[in-house]
Amino acid sequence: MTQIFLNHVKVDFEIEGDDTDVGSCIKAFEDELNSCAHIITSICVDGEEVTDWREKPFQSKLLVEVNELKILASTREELVLVGFGSCLQLIHFICSDLNLALNRYRDEEYGEATEALSRALNSSHDLMKTYDAISVNIRLSVTPPGFTGLVESLETLVGIFEDTKAALDSGDVIAITDLIEYEAIPLVELVGEELTLLSNKGDSLKD
Repeated sequence: MTQIFLNHVKVDFEIEGDDTDVGSCIKAFEDELNSCAHIITSICVDGEEVTDWREKPFQSKLLVEVNELKILASTREELVLVGFGSCLQLIHFICSDLNLALNRYRDEEYGEATEALSRALNSSHDLMKTYDAISVNIRLSVTPPGFTGLVESLETLVGIFEDTKAALDSGDVIAITDLIEYEAIPLVELVGEELTLLSNKGDSLKD
């Protein structure tokens, strides 16, 4: 008999015949979870995480062929707060590389400076992708206090990084160093502080 767990708690699920497939089971749980603002985040079958659980080959698998089905779900708010933590980690990488780039430009070690700056710019793209994912869930839930200020800071930061990329492409070292020292680094540090406050709210939520 298939054992079904929701967030590590065993639950009863009435199987209507041996032809019930896994997809029908997941759909039943998904409908119930959606009604209380939860989202399925992962599925495990017999101890193995299933990455393609929304695909037909898995969904059509008969439930009686599964010994153990584990469903993990989170609220949109929880997903948003996890995203804040990911953004904060990226901010630390960006700040570190910006400071390294600035020092290398001052030492006229342009090769290492360009590499560090390029890493920071690449990390900024990852930061905005993560922020975009957070925004989707924010629009579908309650906006946490402090998020509006973060949005404004990130939008300003995008413009600064675009100017920095343009200066890098043109080889204008003076413009690059001025942008890094007086605009990018101070704003990145501010974004880090804003993300820390939001992440701390997430820690309080978990407690």
